[in-house]
Amino acid sequence: MKRVKRLALLLLLTLALLVSCQRDGVSVNELKSQVYVHQNGDMGLSLFFQTDCKDPLSVGMIVKSPSSLTWTLNVYEATFEDVSYFGSADIAMPSGMALEQGTWNVVVTYKDGSSVSRDFAVSYHDVDAALSAYAENAFTGSWFDLASNVTVLGN
Repeated sequence: MKRVKRLALLLLLTLALLVSCQRDGVSVNELKSQVYVHQNGDMGLSLFFQTDCKDPLSVGMIVKSPSSLTWTLNVYEATFEDVSYFGSADIAMPSGMALEQGTWNVVVTYKDGSSVSRDFAVSYHDVDAALSAYAENAFTGSWFDLASNVTVLGN
């Protein structure tokens, strides 16, 4: 009987440790957002974050604009400067609509049902100037315009 109690206690402690380890993965650190514009003027946002979770299939995100437009997205892993981030570049505005500036919100959801919410600011300047500079300099591919804080995406 003593042996059964010890085994039960050991199992309970092991289970508690496993649950606490899963909870440790529920963190969101260092949000990175970047406004982008396609050459046709369509705008979007890429949003990436660091998390202790290591499996992108276990993480999702819900992004909300200041006017409550909402995107529910699967995330993928990307590496910037040798650091892994999870996120998406698929936050696209409806065609012809400017990306909203102001305070946005992301809710990062985890497979175990937990979630973490973070606000972040989106701001940029003259998109038309960035598009003009891109065209005038005959850039190809992606180009970041420091003056406007916008990445222009080529064809």
